[in-house]
Amino acid sequence: MLKKTLFQLHWFFGISAGLVLALMGITGATVSFQDEILRALNPSVLQVEKQVAGVLPPAELVEKIEGASGKKVSMLWVETDSGNAARVIFTPPPGERRGQMRYFDPYTAEFMGDATGQDFFGLMLQLHRFLAMGDSGRQITGACTLILVFFCLSGLYLRWPR
Repeated sequence: MLKKTLFQLHWFFGISAGLVLALMGITGATVSFQDEILRALNPSVLQVEKQVAGVLPPAELVEKIEGASGKKVSMLWVETDSGNAARVIFTPPPGERRGQMRYFDPYTAEFMGDATGQDFFGLMLQLHRFLAMGDSGRQITGACTLILVFFCLSGLYLRWPR
């Protein structure tokens, strides 16, 4: 009786929550390759010419970026020897979770152009985390994540040899 009930629950959740989990998996995989895809689509924006002098020190980068943008820097992402553009994330305005991200040249602290495709990856992240539905989507993805734990445990029990 227990196996039959567990099988029915496993089957029902597999049909309903499985679709949400598949969407979360596809969008998560897409977001994980964001940097590589954006570099391939925007080589002129996301590549800089290496300079012998090296990248500017972080304190100087923050000072120049804050002066040019008028915004407070929250995070810097600088690769010192790759020739890739660096990223800055500004402090978010009140009520928002994430601030604006911009690419810049780590040797001169000058902003690069906008990368084509950033809005697409913003949508992918919203789909991955909240199904692009806000708080109700967050509840759905959280429930489906818990259901995934149920899948693992019930699947093991159902397939365990007698």
